Amino acid sequence: MANKNKSFLSFLENLAEEIQVESEKKGKIQNPFSEVKKSPRKKSLIGYLNDLLENMESDFGSYQSQSKPDIEAQRRLKSDLRTKHAEKFKKPEEGDTAALKRLKEAEQKEKTDKIREEMAKEKNRKRLKDAIIMAEILGPPVSKRR
Repeated sequence: MANKNKSFLSFLENLAEEIQVESEKKGKIQNPFSEVKKSPRKKSLIGYLNDLLENMESDFGSYQSQSKPDIEAQRRLKSDLRTKHAEKFKKPEEGDTAALKRLKEAEQKEKTDKIREEMAKEKNRKRLKDAIIMAEILGPPVSKRR
């Protein structure tokens, strides 16, 4: 078990050195992880990791700041797609706003057409149900002997 802890500690130290070299290449100078204070009472792996966390200065909100450009890219992509689809409805003498207006009108017309079709189907279903009920009422009586 002690060999595993030592090998893992050496792995962490090697990893810290690699991170330091990479950060120096990028021009960012961070606190090196190899300078973690090694107290005599904390020679275990857990103690080493606790010391590492105490000496590490990092911004945990950096993940949130990295996600913001993705949102902006998505917004740009959506607007590009909207203008691309608006070009289908664009006439040569029209501008972009008129084409977008025609696109919105076409989308609204599709929605209203779907609603009208559904209402017509519902009305036909109701008529069919009413016709079935009337046929049962007005139909010839069924004899009980059959």
